[in-house]
Amino acid sequence: PLTLYIALKNPVSDCGCFGDALVLDNWQTFYKNIVLLVMTLFYVWKSDFMTPFLAAPTRFLMEMFAIVSLLLLSLHCYFHLPVLDFRPYKIGTYIPEKMIIPDGAPQDEYETIFVYEKDGQQKEFLFDGVNMPDVDSTWTFVDQKSKLLKKGYEPPIHDFSIELEGVGDITKEVLEDKGYTFLLISNKLENAVLRKSFAINRIYQYAQENGYPFYCMNSSLEKDREDYRDETGAEYPFATTDNITLKTIVRSNPGLVLIKNGTVFNKWHYNDLPEFDQPLENSPLGEMKKVNNVG
Repeated sequence: PLTLYIALKNPVSDCGCFGDALVLDNWQTFYKNIVLLVMTLFYVWKSDFMTPFLAAPTRFLMEMFAIVSLLLLSLHCYFHLPVLDFRPYKIGTYIPEKMIIPDGAPQDEYETIFVYEKDGQQKEFLFDGVNMPDVDSTWTFVDQKSKLLKKGYEPPIHDFSIELEGVGDITKEVLEDKGYTFLLISNKLENAVLRKSFAINRIYQYAQENGYPFYCMNSSLEKDREDYRDETGAEYPFATTDNITLKTIVRSNPGLVLIKNGTVFNKWHYNDLPEFDQPLENSPLGEMKKVNNVG
């Protein structure tokens, strides 16, 4: 009943059942639940006639193996980056391409309602998109309301921007840079793990020595930035980016991302920060598998 209600009223765009690995719209979620419900009812109906084909000890071992495996996988993906990355910023992604809205893509459809008042009574008039509501001068305009009827096409990456402290928007500059750029990602500096700050400072020094831009992308307030600087001795520049975007880029606080020519070249959890001792062009990292738009 709940998923039927969601399918009819459409309060959210998708159920989120499988994250970004498999996106189902609300009607697909409802049909999926119908199929599972039928299978479950059949199982309950026939359960008395079903005989396990494995002995109890074997079933127990298989169940424990499944539980332990899932637990270990979850812990690995928590303390490191996920084994499979279904986000739009996975390694090899050419960011500008994911920001494009194709020609002819469906647009958001809205319903606009004007509220007018006359003789102490308010009345709503639907705007058809062409003609204004047919009201005379005796009506007084009160309010205008818009309701989203149908969501249009939204590119996989739609809110990526970098506002450099004291400079302004440098998004285009960063994405068009033909060389390597380090992006330290921390959605909230006040919640960042600080024990890796010395290693991060070394990477920043390495970037400075080799001419690679290095920016800390975050969504924290100025006071929290200053507190972070005091605690870590950070000298790298700070840039503001949307909080949700930062959590989407890398599931680590902080995390390190290396891009080249607008492409995500590599990224690391704070538990797996790399050591660099020579320019990237001459290091093993430079011999990584070629990806789109990376030479």
